[in-house]
Order: sequence, then structure tokens, then C-alpha cells
Amino acid sequence: IMGAFEKMGAKGVCATIPDVTSIPFFNTVTLEAIGAEVWITEGPYSNNPGNVRKATPDDLILLSTKDKFSTTTGHGFVQANPLTHEEVLDKDEVAVVRNHTTLLNNEIKASANAHGAAIADMHEYMFSLKSGLMFDGVAFDAKFIEGGAFSLDGVHPNTRGYALVANKFIEVINQAYGSNLR
Repeated sequence: IMGAFEKMGAKGVCATIPDVTSIPFFNTVTLEAIGAEVWITEGPYSNNPGNVRKATPDDLILLSTKDKFSTTTGHGFVQANPLTHEEVLDKDEVAVVRNHTTLLNNEIKASANAHGAAIADMHEYMFSLKSGLMFDGVAFDAKFIEGGAFSLDGVHPNTRGYALVANKFIEVINQAYGSNLR
């Protein structure tokens, strides 16, 4: 595709893939927020699939899991009834996701560079959003609901979040091609 665009003389921008662990879906339900021990079942990419252990801050509990904890049945709070591996991204799975994302982003950058396309590094941009950024005097971050950039599913940007993404593309276009888009 990049070769075809290049042959046509088309110019464009390629975007890297954000690290999904930077979004609210994986950063809202934390051990600190829960305030109790959490037990998890390690997933298929872990060193010990099916192993039950206490969660650590390196494990990411899914936003969709927040309503599945139970003080009645102990789900998530006791070793005998841990969170399932579908309800958590364990530390080994986090490493697999991050490594694969890095691999794909390296391919995207190499292809863009080989064909003269600009690169919008959305991987880095989403981490800056996670840390917090200002745009036109308005503060944004990746906190669920109150951060102002993500929809209620904790995965997709809301309209303001998509505007931030669009502005990042505009910034890259202006820088790479000498444009003055606003």
C-alpha cells in the first residue's frame, strides 16, 4: 500500500499503535482503588497458566471487572474464588502485548520511513495523555470519566479525545509538509 501511494506521488501520515495498557480500561480498577488483596488466575501467556496468586500492581484489572468483585462470594478477594484470566491482564500478558506492539510499531516506522511518509507517534502521544496534557488551556488525561478524553467504555476516545488525536495528526502534517493547517 505504501509503495502504491508513493508511486502516485501521494503524501500521508502513518500512525503507530498506542499501548493499550495506557487507556482507562486497564488503569481504572487498581489495587490501590480496591484497597484489599485481590487474587487472580494467570492467563495462557504467563509462565504458569492457570496459577492462582495475589495480584500485583503490574497486573491490570479490566474496567469491565469492577462489578464482578463480590464480598458475598469472595470473587476476586479470596484464593478459592480468584478473578479469571479473562478479568485481568496479568503481568506476563502485559509484557506480551507491549512487546508485540513495539514490534508492530517498528514495522510501521520502517515502512513509513522507506516510503517517505510522516509518522504520528500515537504510542508516545497516548502515554503523554496518560500523564496529562494541556490543549487550549484545558487539562486532559487518561483518567476514566474525569480525564475528559475517553468515552465511557474506557477504550475509545470521546469527541474531545478524537479532537486531540486529529490535532496530533495536524501537527505532524504541518511539521512534515510545511502546511499551516489549524
